[in-house]
Amino acid sequence: MQKEIELKSTFILKDYFSYEDKESILAQMQAHSKEWGAIPFLTFCDRDEIESDLKPWIGFVFTAPAYRGHHLAGQIIEHCMNNAATLYPESEYVYVSSDEKGLYEKYGFEFVGKMKSVWGEDSGIFRRKIEKEANKITYKTLSPADYDELWELWNQVEQTKRALNPVDDSCEGITRYMKRNPTTCFAATSGGKIVGAILTGHDGRRAIIHHLCVHPDFQRMGIARALVAKAEEALKKEGITKAFGLVFKDNDKANSFWEKMGYSLRTNLNYRNKSLDADVPTGE
Repeated sequence: MQKEIELKSTFILKDYFSYEDKESILAQMQAHSKEWGAIPFLTFCDRDEIESDLKPWIGFVFTAPAYRGHHLAGQIIEHCMNNAATLYPESEYVYVSSDEKGLYEKYGFEFVGKMKSVWGEDSGIFRRKIEKEANKITYKTLSPADYDELWELWNQVEQTKRALNPVDDSCEGITRYMKRNPTTCFAATSGGKIVGAILTGHDGRRAIIHHLCVHPDFQRMGIARALVAKAEEALKKEGITKAFGLVFKDNDKANSFWEKMGYSLRTNLNYRNKSLDADVPTGE
């Protein structure tokens, strides 16, 4: 039976973070992992091993080995980012140094180049923009009243736009869908405007995900991951044990995202559909 894990985030603010500190912290965490249970841990500091005036830095992220694979690192990084504006009001970005490609990118960080460490070695530098209060991302449950904003958002993202049809995605169609699924559709907002959304519905047995979408200006900020997490949690509360979604084969970015989110590719099934309305395309 899978253990239920409750995330309890504790941040240590340090004036200086060094390699020796990191090894000491790792040893302590490993020594007490059984005693403490599920441990996500992150150091958030003014300085890392990089010779630079940039700040702040994520110095080190650790999850007890027995509890890995539960997205705890992602949750604690998001908690860190949510507090960054308060702790560092003058800073524009949070930085992290790493030589692993693809690790921090999935948490919304972008590669900006290489810098020298205090040991004289080159290290990859990644950054993620700090969301100030005026642009802070908040989340809400969608309702039919949000349709106009949804339609505008969908048409600004090419891969979502190509999936729309004039019946199911009309105001009447979406209203009908949300009335059947009033607690499982979510939006991300910034400055009161919808910048991301996910539609999720179920038949009492299986759930299907539609139109996960984030505005181009707000991508790579962890919004898609947060929307999926909220939808999954809502589905669990309604007793749903499995969810699936349809992704265009040529949408490499989306296919990579869903794989990282734990959605495996089924190769032993054929997807078949039939249009019951002449205005709804059957598809290729």
